[in-house]
Parts: sequence; structure tokens; C-alpha cells
Amino acid sequence: MRTVSLPATDLKMLLDKTSFAMAQQDVRYYLNGVLLELSGSEITAVATDGHRLARYVVGLEAAVSEDVQQIIIPAKTVAEIRRMLTDEEELIEFRWGERTLVVAAGVTVLTSKLVEGKYPEYRRVIPRGLEREVIVDRESLRLALQRAAILSNEKYKGVKVTFENGTVRLQAQNPEHEVSEDELAAEYDGEAVTVGFNVAYLMDVLQSVDSPRVAVNLQDADSSSVWRGVECEQETFVVMPMRL
Repeated sequence: MRTVSLPATDLKMLLDKTSFAMAQQDVRYYLNGVLLELSGSEITAVATDGHRLARYVVGLEAAVSEDVQQIIIPAKTVAEIRRMLTDEEELIEFRWGERTLVVAAGVTVLTSKLVEGKYPEYRRVIPRGLEREVIVDRESLRLALQRAAILSNEKYKGVKVTFENGTVRLQAQNPEHEVSEDELAAEYDGEAVTVGFNVAYLMDVLQSVDSPRVAVNLQDADSSSVWRGVECEQETFVVMPMRL
């Protein structure tokens, strides 16, 4: 079996920053869990449901493998591991073979089956070279999205987000034609672009960002955007647009 040890704080960040994006009972069973990828002296966690993707990277004190190792941890096991992480100073040991994972935290040992199958090539989903960057206050945006969620369509949870010079505008409308509008200050100097988003997906992202400011990188209304805390290069959140 392969073995790697990492601090509980690092493992908690890996799972907290990504597990919200796992698929739920998807027929593509390999999406119903979190991918852990070990490469050199880094460990990367990835989760996606096909509409959004979350990735987080932490460094290890020593290189564990020259080749890339991947395991997919089932959703239920992810929840159990998160419950195990009560002592932030603890060192957590992972041992895994082809089908089985063993996680040891102090006197607690968890054994689980791994999800079989090959995880999609997630790097292809992360857009590169995005020309527009918007920086906005995280808490202000979160509160505005919370207000928009109240009036958005209950089924689709859509919100129109317009990025334009110095501002971000949000608009949501329900089937009764009630409209919610909000405007926030933002650091942006470029051509206006309006993108439709699932408001719940954006709320999940902002819940996972610790930085007080969020950077949004995007291209146009039809392309996926990349969200992360300002100066938090180890985290990546990709959100696909939706038609509204």
C-alpha cells in the first residue's frame, strides 16, 4: 500500500474547499467523491459535478512519489473524514491500495472502499488566459447574492451578473416578475459583460473563500469563469454560466 501523512489542518482545507462541488448520485459514479492527486511534493483535491469545479493544492514536507497517484474518495467517506478532524495539530496518515483506503487519526482508524474508475482530466476544464479580471469585496457580494436568491426562480436559481467599469450589478427575477437588483463597487476597467449564474453555486464558492476580496476571471457570457480569493493561488473555483 502507498502511504502519505499530512497535518489535519491541511487535510481539512483540502476537503472543506472542494467537497461542496461533488456530484450527488450522478450516474457518472466517479464524480460522486473527491479526487486526491499526489504528485511530487504536492497533494491536490478536486471535486466537480459537471457544472462547477473546485480544486485546492497543499504542499508536503517531502516528495512522496515521482509518478502521479490518484484516488477517488466516496462522498460518505469524505463526510466521515471531516468528522474525524477534531484536533488540528494531529498528523493524519493515509494508506491506500487499488480498492481500499485506510485513514488513521490518533486512535481512530477509518477503512473505506475507493471509487473505481478514472477521474476526468480536470485540467482541461479550468480555462486559461482569461482577459478580464474583476475584484470585489467577498462579504458584500455574498450578501447581495443572498438577497438575489430570495427572488430568483426556485427551480433554476438564476442570477444575472453584469461586470462593468467600477461596478458589479446583480439582477434576479421570479415567475411572478418580481425583480431584485443590487449594485456593488468593484475593481474593473473593461468592456461590460453580463453572465448568468446559478446563485447557489456562487454562494458555495464565496463560503469556501477565506480572503476578504474575491478575484473573478472571465472571458465572455458563454464561457466558464474562475473564482478565487485574492492572492490565494492554491485555490481554484470554476463556475459554468447558465442561460437566463
